[in-house]
Amino acid sequence: MNSAAQRGAVRVPADPLDTTIEFLERLGFRLEEIAPADDPSEAVMTGHGLTLRLDRTHRGAVELALPAGAAPGRHVGPGGLVVEVAPPGEPDVPPAAPAFVHTRLAETPFHPGRAGLLYRDLLPSRLGGRWIASHIRAARGGPVEDRVHHHQVRLQLIYCLSGEAELVYEDQGPAFAFRAGDLVLQPPGVRHRVLSANAGFEVVEVASPARHPTSIDHALILPAPGRAPDRLRSGQRFLHAVADRCPAERLESGVEARDLGLHGASGGLATARTLQFDLPGSVKLRESEDLRFLFVAAGTGVVDGLARATLAAGDAMALPPGPFALTGSTGLRVLEVTSPVESPPGRLSS
Repeated sequence: MNSAAQRGAVRVPADPLDTTIEFLERLGFRLEEIAPADDPSEAVMTGHGLTLRLDRTHRGAVELALPAGAAPGRHVGPGGLVVEVAPPGEPDVPPAAPAFVHTRLAETPFHPGRAGLLYRDLLPSRLGGRWIASHIRAARGGPVEDRVHHHQVRLQLIYCLSGEAELVYEDQGPAFAFRAGDLVLQPPGVRHRVLSANAGFEVVEVASPARHPTSIDHALILPAPGRAPDRLRSGQRFLHAVADRCPAERLESGVEARDLGLHGASGGLATARTLQFDLPGSVKLRESEDLRFLFVAAGTGVVDGLARATLAAGDAMALPPGPFALTGSTGLRVLEVTSPVESPPGRLSS
Protein backbone atom coordinates (compact mmCIF):
# COMPACT_ATOMS: atom_id res chain seq x y z
CA MET A 1 0.00 0.00 0.00
CA ASN A 2 1.37 3.39 -0.97
CA SER A 3 1.46 5.24 2.35
CA ALA A 4 2.97 2.27 4.15
CA ALA A 5 5.78 2.18 1.61
CA GLN A 6 6.31 5.94 2.00
CA ARG A 7 6.75 5.95 5.79
CA GLY A 8 8.00 2.44 6.48
CA ALA A 9 6.07 -0.31 8.22
CA VAL A 10 6.29 -3.71 9.86
CA ARG A 11 4.57 -6.33 7.71
CA VAL A 12 2.68 -8.94 9.72
CA PRO A 13 0.42 -11.90 8.85
CA ALA A 14 -3.29 -11.09 9.33
CA ASP A 15 -5.74 -13.81 8.36
CA PRO A 16 -8.61 -13.21 8.84
CA LEU A 17 -8.04 -9.51 8.29
CA ASP A 18 -11.23 -8.15 9.85
CA THR A 19 -10.79 -9.92 13.19
CA THR A 20 -7.09 -8.96 13.28
CA ILE A 21 -8.09 -5.30 12.85
CA GLU A 22 -10.64 -5.61 15.66
CA PHE A 23 -8.06 -7.29 17.91
CA LEU A 24 -5.48 -4.56 17.33
CA GLU A 25 -8.06 -1.80 17.85
CA ARG A 26 -8.78 -3.24 21.28
CA LEU A 27 -5.05 -2.92 22.00
CA GLY A 28 -5.03 0.77 21.09
CA PHE A 29 -4.07 0.68 17.41
CA ARG A 30 -6.19 2.55 14.88
CA LEU A 31 -6.98 1.81 11.24
CA GLU A 32 -5.42 4.21 8.72
CA GLU A 33 -5.87 2.48 5.35
CA ILE A 34 -7.49 -0.61 3.88
CA ALA A 35 -7.42 -2.08 0.36
CA PRO A 36 -8.97 -3.18 -1.86
CA ALA A 37 -12.49 -2.13 -0.84
CA ASP A 38 -14.26 -5.01 -2.59
CA ASP A 39 -12.21 -7.74 -0.87
CA PRO A 40 -9.84 -6.27 1.72
CA SER A 41 -6.50 -8.08 1.98
CA GLU A 42 -4.19 -5.35 3.33
CA ALA A 43 -4.47 -2.67 5.98
CA VAL A 44 -2.26 -0.09 7.67
CA MET A 45 -2.65 0.48 11.41
CA THR A 46 -0.75 2.81 13.74
CA GLY A 47 -0.29 2.92 17.50
CA HIS A 48 2.25 2.86 20.29
CA GLY A 49 4.89 4.40 17.99
CA LEU A 50 4.48 1.60 15.41
CA THR A 51 3.11 1.35 11.88
CA LEU A 52 1.79 -2.11 11.05
CA ARG A 53 1.11 -3.32 7.53
CA LEU A 54 -1.40 -6.16 7.85
CA ASP A 55 -1.37 -8.64 4.97
CA ARG A 56 -4.00 -11.37 4.70
CA THR A 57 -1.93 -13.37 2.22
CA HIS A 58 1.42 -13.14 4.03
CA ARG A 59 2.49 -16.50 5.44
CA GLY A 60 6.11 -15.80 6.33
CA ALA A 61 7.84 -14.07 9.22
CA VAL A 62 7.50 -10.43 10.18
CA GLU A 63 9.00 -8.19 7.49
CA LEU A 64 10.02 -4.55 7.22
CA ALA A 65 8.74 -2.37 4.36
CA LEU A 66 10.83 0.77 3.83
CA PRO A 67 10.39 3.79 1.55
CA ALA A 68 12.69 4.30 -1.41
CA GLY A 69 16.20 5.32 -0.41
CA ALA A 70 18.00 2.00 -0.26
CA ALA A 71 18.50 -0.32 -3.21
CA PRO A 72 15.02 -1.31 -4.46
CA GLY A 73 14.05 -4.92 -4.08
CA ARG A 74 13.84 -7.66 -1.48
CA HIS A 75 16.77 -8.02 0.93
CA VAL A 76 17.22 -11.00 3.27
CA GLY A 77 19.35 -10.51 6.36
CA PRO A 78 20.57 -12.64 9.27
CA GLY A 79 17.99 -14.81 10.97
CA GLY A 80 15.63 -14.59 8.02
CA LEU A 81 14.90 -10.86 8.43
CA VAL A 82 13.36 -9.58 5.18
CA VAL A 83 13.47 -5.91 4.14
CA GLU A 84 11.43 -4.76 1.11
CA VAL A 85 12.28 -1.39 -0.47
CA ALA A 86 9.80 0.18 -2.90
CA PRO A 87 11.27 1.22 -6.28
CA PRO A 88 11.14 5.00 -6.90
CA GLY A 89 9.00 6.50 -9.64
CA GLU A 90 6.81 3.49 -10.21
CA PRO A 91 3.61 4.56 -12.01
CA ASP A 92 0.45 4.21 -9.98
CA VAL A 93 -1.96 3.82 -12.91
CA PRO A 94 -1.36 0.97 -15.39
CA PRO A 95 -1.68 1.75 -19.11
CA ALA A 96 -4.95 1.21 -20.93
CA ALA A 97 -5.70 -2.44 -21.75
CA PRO A 98 -9.22 -2.56 -23.20
CA ALA A 99 -10.73 -6.01 -23.70
CA PHE A 100 -14.03 -7.82 -24.08
CA VAL A 101 -15.42 -8.87 -20.70
CA HIS A 102 -18.90 -10.26 -20.00
CA THR A 103 -19.81 -10.80 -16.34
CA ARG A 104 -23.09 -12.57 -15.67
CA LEU A 105 -25.08 -12.15 -12.48
CA ALA A 106 -25.56 -15.90 -11.99
CA GLU A 107 -21.82 -16.55 -12.17
CA THR A 108 -20.55 -13.86 -9.78
CA PRO A 109 -21.94 -14.10 -6.23
CA PHE A 110 -21.74 -11.32 -3.66
CA HIS A 111 -19.15 -11.50 -0.88
CA PRO A 112 -18.34 -9.34 2.18
CA GLY A 113 -16.28 -6.20 1.52
CA ARG A 114 -15.43 -2.94 3.24
CA ALA A 115 -17.74 -1.30 5.82
CA GLY A 116 -19.99 -4.34 6.16
CA LEU A 117 -21.24 -4.03 2.56
CA LEU A 118 -21.57 -6.87 0.05
CA TYR A 119 -19.54 -6.68 -3.16
CA ARG A 120 -19.77 -8.42 -6.52
CA ASP A 121 -16.88 -8.21 -9.00
CA LEU A 122 -17.95 -6.86 -12.41
CA LEU A 123 -14.46 -6.73 -14.01
CA PRO A 124 -12.53 -9.81 -12.85
CA SER A 125 -9.71 -9.09 -15.33
CA ARG A 126 -9.32 -5.52 -13.96
CA LEU A 127 -8.42 -4.55 -17.56
CA GLY A 128 -4.73 -4.82 -16.76
CA GLY A 129 -5.15 -3.24 -13.32
CA ARG A 130 -6.43 0.05 -14.73
CA TRP A 131 -10.13 -0.32 -13.80
CA ILE A 132 -12.34 -1.93 -11.20
CA ALA A 133 -16.14 -2.13 -11.22
CA SER A 134 -18.26 -3.48 -8.39
CA HIS A 135 -21.93 -4.20 -7.77
CA ILE A 136 -22.45 -3.25 -4.10
CA ARG A 137 -25.47 -3.80 -1.86
CA ALA A 138 -26.33 -3.21 1.77
CA ALA A 139 -26.44 -6.46 3.70
CA ARG A 140 -29.24 -5.04 5.84
CA GLY A 141 -31.03 -1.77 6.40
CA GLY A 142 -29.91 0.78 8.99
CA PRO A 143 -26.64 2.48 9.95
CA VAL A 144 -23.59 1.55 7.85
CA GLU A 145 -20.32 0.60 9.58
CA ASP A 146 -18.43 3.35 7.78
CA ARG A 147 -15.94 6.01 8.88
CA VAL A 148 -14.89 9.31 7.36
CA HIS A 149 -12.47 8.25 4.64
CA HIS A 150 -11.02 9.11 1.24
CA HIS A 151 -9.53 7.25 -1.71
CA GLN A 152 -6.26 7.55 -3.60
CA VAL A 153 -7.73 7.33 -7.10
CA ARG A 154 -7.70 8.80 -10.57
CA LEU A 155 -11.48 8.47 -11.00
CA GLN A 156 -14.32 7.11 -8.90
CA LEU A 157 -18.07 7.22 -9.54
CA ILE A 158 -21.10 5.57 -7.96
CA TYR A 159 -24.46 4.99 -9.66
CA CYS A 160 -27.51 4.04 -7.57
CA LEU A 161 -29.49 1.09 -8.92
CA SER A 162 -32.15 0.84 -6.22
CA GLY A 163 -33.02 1.86 -2.71
CA GLU A 164 -31.70 4.83 -0.83
CA ALA A 165 -28.71 5.81 1.31
CA GLU A 166 -27.72 8.85 3.35
CA LEU A 167 -24.32 10.22 2.30
CA VAL A 168 -22.22 13.11 3.58
CA TYR A 169 -19.27 14.75 1.79
CA GLU A 170 -16.61 17.28 2.65
CA ASP A 171 -17.44 20.79 1.33
CA GLN A 172 -21.00 19.77 0.40
CA GLY A 173 -22.94 20.71 3.53
CA PRO A 174 -25.47 18.46 5.29
CA ALA A 175 -26.02 14.79 4.49
CA PHE A 176 -28.26 14.08 1.50
CA ALA A 177 -30.35 11.23 0.11
CA PHE A 178 -28.78 9.17 -2.68
CA ARG A 179 -31.55 7.44 -4.64
CA ALA A 180 -32.13 5.14 -7.60
CA GLY A 181 -30.96 6.74 -10.85
CA ASP A 182 -28.57 9.17 -9.13
CA LEU A 183 -24.84 9.34 -9.84
CA VAL A 184 -22.07 10.70 -7.63
CA LEU A 185 -18.57 11.59 -8.79
CA GLN A 186 -16.13 11.49 -5.87
CA PRO A 187 -13.10 13.63 -6.77
CA PRO A 188 -9.74 12.25 -5.61
CA GLY A 189 -9.18 12.79 -1.91
CA VAL A 190 -12.63 14.11 -1.00
CA ARG A 191 -13.61 12.99 2.51
CA HIS A 192 -16.96 11.27 2.80
CA ARG A 193 -19.02 8.73 4.68
CA VAL A 194 -22.05 6.50 4.18
CA LEU A 195 -24.29 7.08 7.19
CA SER A 196 -27.15 4.67 6.54
CA ALA A 197 -28.84 2.65 3.81
CA ASN A 198 -32.12 0.81 3.44
CA ALA A 199 -32.29 -2.93 2.80
CA GLY A 200 -32.82 -2.46 -0.95
CA PHE A 201 -29.84 -0.20 -1.51
CA GLU A 202 -27.63 -1.26 -4.46
CA VAL A 203 -25.04 0.64 -6.48
CA VAL A 204 -22.49 0.19 -9.24
CA GLU A 205 -19.06 1.66 -8.51
CA VAL A 206 -16.42 2.26 -11.19
CA ALA A 207 -12.90 3.38 -10.25
CA SER A 208 -9.36 3.69 -11.58
CA PRO A 209 -6.88 2.23 -10.85
CA ALA A 210 -8.22 -1.14 -9.82
CA ARG A 211 -6.14 -1.33 -6.64
CA HIS A 212 -6.23 1.81 -4.51
CA PRO A 213 -6.13 2.38 -0.75
CA THR A 214 -8.98 3.68 1.37
CA SER A 215 -7.58 6.03 4.03
CA ILE A 216 -9.37 6.85 7.29
CA ASP A 217 -9.55 10.49 8.42
CA HIS A 218 -9.80 10.32 12.21
CA ALA A 219 -9.77 14.09 12.74
CA LEU A 220 -12.59 15.26 10.47
CA ILE A 221 -16.21 15.11 11.56
CA LEU A 222 -18.83 15.33 8.79
CA PRO A 223 -20.77 17.42 8.05
CA ALA A 224 -18.12 20.05 8.65
CA PRO A 225 -18.65 23.83 8.81
CA GLY A 226 -18.32 25.74 5.55
CA ARG A 227 -19.19 24.84 1.98
CA ALA A 228 -17.19 24.83 -1.25
CA PRO A 229 -19.45 22.86 -3.64
CA ASP A 230 -17.41 23.67 -6.77
CA ARG A 231 -13.96 23.09 -5.31
CA LEU A 232 -11.63 21.41 -7.79
CA ARG A 233 -9.58 18.36 -6.81
CA SER A 234 -7.18 17.09 -9.47
CA GLY A 235 -9.27 18.97 -12.03
CA GLN A 236 -12.53 17.36 -10.86
CA ARG A 237 -15.49 18.72 -8.91
CA PHE A 238 -18.01 16.86 -6.80
CA LEU A 239 -21.14 15.85 -8.69
CA HIS A 240 -24.50 14.60 -7.43
CA ALA A 241 -26.53 14.02 -10.56
CA VAL A 242 -30.23 13.49 -9.86
CA ALA A 243 -31.70 11.45 -12.70
CA ASP A 244 -34.91 13.46 -13.18
CA ARG A 245 -32.94 16.71 -13.47
CA CYS A 246 -30.50 15.45 -16.11
CA PRO A 247 -31.12 16.28 -19.79
CA ALA A 248 -32.73 13.53 -21.85
CA GLU A 249 -32.39 12.99 -25.61
CA ARG A 250 -34.55 10.79 -27.81
CA LEU A 251 -32.31 8.62 -29.97
CA GLU A 252 -33.19 6.31 -32.83
CA SER A 253 -35.85 3.64 -32.34
CA GLY A 254 -37.38 5.25 -29.28
CA VAL A 255 -34.32 4.96 -27.03
CA GLU A 256 -34.03 7.68 -24.38
CA ALA A 257 -30.47 8.69 -23.48
CA ARG A 258 -29.98 10.67 -20.28
CA ASP A 259 -26.59 12.33 -19.79
CA LEU A 260 -25.50 12.32 -16.12
CA GLY A 261 -23.09 15.28 -16.31
CA LEU A 262 -19.94 13.27 -15.65
CA HIS A 263 -17.93 14.69 -18.56
CA GLY A 264 -17.91 18.25 -17.26
CA ALA A 265 -17.46 17.34 -13.60
CA SER A 266 -14.55 14.98 -14.29
CA GLY A 267 -12.70 17.45 -16.50
CA GLY A 268 -13.30 15.25 -19.54
CA LEU A 269 -11.95 12.11 -17.91
CA ALA A 270 -15.19 10.14 -18.30
CA THR A 271 -18.78 10.21 -19.52
CA ALA A 272 -21.89 8.46 -18.21
CA ARG A 273 -25.39 8.09 -19.56
CA THR A 274 -28.39 5.84 -19.12
CA LEU A 275 -30.15 4.22 -22.06
CA GLN A 276 -33.86 3.49 -21.56
CA PHE A 277 -35.69 1.40 -24.18
CA ASP A 278 -39.36 2.42 -24.19
CA LEU A 279 -39.83 0.30 -27.33
CA PRO A 280 -37.71 -2.43 -28.94
CA GLY A 281 -34.82 -0.76 -30.71
CA SER A 282 -31.11 -0.39 -31.30
CA VAL A 283 -28.50 2.26 -30.52
CA LYS A 284 -24.83 2.72 -31.35
CA LEU A 285 -22.58 2.62 -28.28
CA ARG A 286 -20.02 5.32 -27.58
CA GLU A 287 -16.47 4.75 -28.80
CA SER A 288 -13.43 4.83 -26.52
CA GLU A 289 -9.84 3.61 -26.64
CA ASP A 290 -9.84 2.89 -22.91
CA LEU A 291 -12.96 2.07 -20.85
CA ARG A 292 -16.30 1.14 -22.43
CA PHE A 293 -18.42 -0.25 -19.61
CA LEU A 294 -22.07 -1.34 -19.54
CA PHE A 295 -24.27 -2.47 -16.67
CA VAL A 296 -27.80 -3.76 -17.21
CA ALA A 297 -30.12 -2.33 -14.56
CA ALA A 298 -33.25 -3.96 -16.02
CA GLY A 299 -34.44 -5.91 -19.08
CA THR A 300 -32.60 -7.86 -21.72
CA GLY A 301 -30.63 -6.99 -24.84
CA VAL A 302 -27.91 -7.98 -27.28
CA VAL A 303 -24.55 -6.31 -27.92
CA ASP A 304 -23.33 -6.85 -31.47
CA GLY A 305 -20.08 -5.84 -33.14
CA LEU A 306 -16.62 -7.42 -33.06
CA ALA A 307 -18.19 -9.82 -30.56
CA ARG A 308 -21.80 -10.72 -29.80
CA ALA A 309 -23.38 -11.37 -26.42
CA THR A 310 -26.82 -11.48 -24.84
CA LEU A 311 -27.30 -9.31 -21.75
CA ALA A 312 -29.70 -9.77 -18.84
CA ALA A 313 -30.43 -7.75 -15.70
CA GLY A 314 -27.36 -7.64 -13.44
CA ASP A 315 -24.91 -8.36 -16.25
CA ALA A 316 -21.89 -6.14 -16.92
CA MET A 317 -19.71 -5.79 -19.99
CA ALA A 318 -16.49 -4.10 -21.06
CA LEU A 319 -15.82 -3.61 -24.77
CA PRO A 320 -12.65 -3.08 -26.80
CA PRO A 321 -12.38 -0.31 -29.42
CA GLY A 322 -14.56 -0.78 -32.48
CA PRO A 323 -18.18 -0.34 -33.58
CA PHE A 324 -20.78 -1.90 -31.29
CA ALA A 325 -24.56 -1.60 -31.17
CA LEU A 326 -26.98 -2.41 -28.36
CA THR A 327 -30.33 -3.88 -29.31
CA GLY A 328 -32.94 -4.17 -26.60
CA SER A 329 -36.47 -5.15 -25.81
CA THR A 330 -38.97 -2.83 -24.13
CA GLY A 331 -37.85 -2.05 -20.58
CA LEU A 332 -34.11 -2.45 -21.12
CA ARG A 333 -32.21 0.08 -18.98
CA VAL A 334 -28.43 0.30 -19.20
CA LEU A 335 -25.72 2.42 -17.59
CA GLU A 336 -22.93 3.26 -20.05
CA VAL A 337 -19.59 4.66 -18.79
CA THR A 338 -16.69 5.55 -21.07
CA SER A 339 -13.25 7.03 -20.52
CA PRO A 340 -10.65 8.08 -23.09
CA VAL A 341 -6.98 7.16 -22.79
CA GLU A 342 -5.07 9.52 -20.53
CA SER A 343 -1.55 10.14 -21.82
CA PRO A 344 0.94 9.88 -20.24
CA PRO A 345 -0.24 7.38 -17.61
CA GLY A 346 -1.41 9.29 -14.53
CA ARG A 347 -0.47 9.05 -10.89
CA LEU A 348 -2.83 8.66 -8.00
CA SER A 349 -4.20 11.64 -6.08
CA SER A 350 -5.36 11.59 -2.49
